[in-house]
Formats: sequence, C-alpha cells, structure tokens
Amino acid sequence: MGASTPGHGHGRAQCLPQVSTSCRFNSFHSNSNRPLHRECGIICLRPDTNKVAFISDQNTGVVEVEEGEVNGQELGIVSQSIARISFTKEPHVEQTDT
Repeated sequence: MGASTPGHGHGRAQCLPQVSTSCRFNSFHSNSNRPLHRECGIICLRPDTNKVAFISDQNTGVVEVEEGEVNGQELGIVSQSIARISFTKEPHVEQTDT
C-alpha cells in the first residue's frame, strides 16, 4: 500500500511482528459446479507460539476473524467475529461441535 493521501482510501498500516501468508478460495455448487462466492484471506502465526489467526473476506460482503492453534499438521480455529457490509443479506451462521 502506498503512503496516505488525504481523500483517498490508501494508507500504510503498521502490524505486530508476525508470520503470515495469503490465500484465495473459490466456492462452487457441488451438483451444478456453478460459482457461489470467492474468498481471500490472511493466515497469521504469532511468533514463538502455536497461536494462529485467519482473517477472510468474501465478495458477498462478509468478513470473518477466526483464531486458534496449529499443532503439527492440524489447524484448530474458532470464529471470533463475523461482520458484513450494511446493504447485504445477513449470513447464515451455525455453530457446530467437532
């Protein structure tokens, strides 16, 4: 991102030291293979811990923050916050136990 300019939506953000990687997903209907939504996000690992955060946004206007731990090849995260832009449909959210 570039330097902050008055009247523009670009700015420079300062983050805590962390390891992160970006990811992108495309969702498709299982029967018709019709595109459903796109999602992109960032996985952040807190240095010197097994703590992890996953921040994702969808082209439907939904943003989600999930946090948890990574242990070996297993990633366990729980939704912490779900938000949406004001003029979109409220997302269907259902808690499940694993």
